[in-house]
Amino acid sequence: MIRNQNGFTFIEILVALIITAMGLVGVSQLLAGALRAHLRAETMATAAMIADLAMEHTLLHGNDITKAEFRDFIRQAEQDGYHISIVHRPAPVQGFQSVHVTVSSDTIRQPVQIVRLIADNSVVSPEIAARKNQ
Repeated sequence: MIRNQNGFTFIEILVALIITAMGLVGVSQLLAGALRAHLRAETMATAAMIADLAMEHTLLHGNDITKAEFRDFIRQAEQDGYHISIVHRPAPVQGFQSVHVTVSSDTIRQPVQIVRLIADNSVVSPEIAARKNQ
């Protein structure tokens, strides 16, 4: 005589648990990847902001890093794991020089770099240089 069965067998429950566990592992890996991507994007955004502020200071004050606020800013950025490089190079256009600000970190693959062309005061007429220095 065959009886009607109510409920699930042990095998059915085991299969359902395995399928659920595999789904949860997939979701947790997805969340971990999203968190890594978010942290990488946040680090890149911070590096871009640091590069922009360093470029702004360089364009306003040249190579003068004696300003206490800027020294403190650089020191804090380096404590946070960012490495800042500011380099002045002759530009391919006569009368200009290029300013390269590079910010890197151990957590980002490619450094953030900003390059600006500025007039070289040694070539620019004294009147323009005087207006620029005001």
